[in-house]
Amino acid sequence: MGGGLGATSLYCLKKYMYKILLFSCLAFIFCQNISSQTKTSLIPPTYKMLDSLILDYNNDNVQDFIMVLESSSQDSLEEEYPRILIVLQGLDSFNYIKKSFNDSLLLCKNCGGFFDPYEGISFKQDTLLISQWGGSAWRWGVEYACVYNKSDNDWYIVKEYTFSHHNLDPENTWEDETKYFYKKLNK
Repeated sequence: MGGGLGATSLYCLKKYMYKILLFSCLAFIFCQNISSQTKTSLIPPTYKMLDSLILDYNNDNVQDFIMVLESSSQDSLEEEYPRILIVLQGLDSFNYIKKSFNDSLLLCKNCGGFFDPYEGISFKQDTLLISQWGGSAWRWGVEYACVYNKSDNDWYIVKEYTFSHHNLDPENTWEDETKYFYKKLNK
């Protein structure tokens, strides 16, 4: 009889370690104090920047910054590490405070089927747009629109647009839905 761990025990241990890692990263983000910090100091350990935007969303003539972060330790298709969207408000050329944080809006790297569903972020006419899509024969996508409310100095998700179609017949199988709401981006 071997004294090693079985496959089920290894799987449970791996899931437990993943939960500890995720909790540590989220605790790092939430425990950042309100004082100003540099952009890179707000990236939790084990995460790296996937995408970013430099903009001035609050029109104060100081550059603000939006980051999309992903795990730098993801090593298999079984693990689904959340991607993180962080909105930073610039205080000057080098210092920022975190305005919004969301770890459920962006799909994980392996959640798109055969490829990464993340398409990108953009900022147009005072609206942050987040695009994702995936699938194979049946293609699907989701786009979010987020706006900054200057009166309460916070970000809100205002629109969710979902669509799907069959790759071989997109004109006859196209389905889409648009939902409008006003929900805080900060999770």
